[in-house]
Amino acid sequence: MLRRGVLYIQGVTRMGGSIKSLLLLLENLDRSRWSPFVVTSSRGEFTEELEKRGVPYQVIRLGMWRKVKNWPMIPLSLRTLRKIISREHISIVHCNTMWDHPYGYHAARPKGIPTICHLRGSVGRRHAEKYLLHHAYR
Repeated sequence: MLRRGVLYIQGVTRMGGSIKSLLLLLENLDRSRWSPFVVTSSRGEFTEELEKRGVPYQVIRLGMWRKVKNWPMIPLSLRTLRKIISREHISIVHCNTMWDHPYGYHAARPKGIPTICHLRGSVGRRHAEKYLLHHAYR
């Protein structure tokens, strides 16, 4: 059976519920069907946990999407994400928080790859629009 690549994007690296949820998902992922790859924004406890689980990852800058101070680095981050998508033969992008979704969406869109955005709680219309959630496949 052909393994499909899935890219998980987790920008915030402070250990909390979203990361614990992602680690649990990665532990139980059927590796005979899926080949995971994680992008995160810094090394630390999260990347140590990825290493323990044998999950490949890459650290790239993922500043808060809507902050003006981060705008100059966004094109480079997107270019790096697109290279990862090609190199790792990614079939789907899983954004682990709504804050990660704009990066995933803009990196995956040119290749026609769907994005999934994991939401934990209710999201108002304003946030849904700002973080492009209407473009998420699921």
